[in-house]
Amino acid sequence: MALNAFKDLANQKRIHLEEITDAEKNYRRGDFEVANGSSIECKGQPIDPSRYRQNFVEVCEITQNPLHLHGFDDLAVSLDLSDQELESVQVSNKATGTKGTFERPACISVSLTPILGSALTAYINAADGGRHIYLYRREEILAHIKASVRTGVVRGAGMSNQDTIAVFIPISEWRWERKSRAWTYSGTGSEPDAGVLGLS
Repeated sequence: MALNAFKDLANQKRIHLEEITDAEKNYRRGDFEVANGSSIECKGQPIDPSRYRQNFVEVCEITQNPLHLHGFDDLAVSLDLSDQELESVQVSNKATGTKGTFERPACISVSLTPILGSALTAYINAADGGRHIYLYRREEILAHIKASVRTGVVRGAGMSNQDTIAVFIPISEWRWERKSRAWTYSGTGSEPDAGVLGLS
C-alpha cells in the first residue's frame, strides 16, 4: 500500500519510477529507481503531522541471526561512531520503563542500510490508501538520525517489537497530504519539482 501511494505521487509529478524487485538491490538501494540512477526508499507507518510532532525512524533490530554478526560494526560506521561511543549510547526501554546503554549485541540487522543507499526516503501513512507522505534527502535524514542517536535511542518504540531500536526526528520539510484523489503539498516553502528532488 505504501508503494502504491508513492507511485500515485510520482505519477502526479510526472516522475517515472522503476520498482526494484531484486532482493539484495532492494535492501541496498531502496524500492524505486529513476532514470538518472537515483533511488528512493519507501517506508509505511502511521504518520500524521497534526498528531505527531516527530517522525519515528527504525535504526536497527537486535536478532539471533548469524548473518548479522557484523551488524554492530556496520551500524557504528553508518552512524560515524566509534565502537565505544555506540556501546555507550543511552537506551530507553519502552516496555519496562528502564534505561541502560546499548552495549554490544551479538547480532544486529542494520535498518538504515536502504536509507544510506537511497537519494530520498519517503515515509507514508498507508492507511486508507495513503494520507500523508514525508520525503527526506539522504543527507537531511542521516543528520537527524545521528544527532538523535547521540541523545539516546528507544527500544520497542511505536508499534515495533521489543527488538527494534529507533529514534525520533523532526518532521520533513517536504510533505504531502492526500485530498480527494490528489496529493497536495503541505510542506515548507515551494513544492519541489523533479529537479529539486534530484530525480531529473
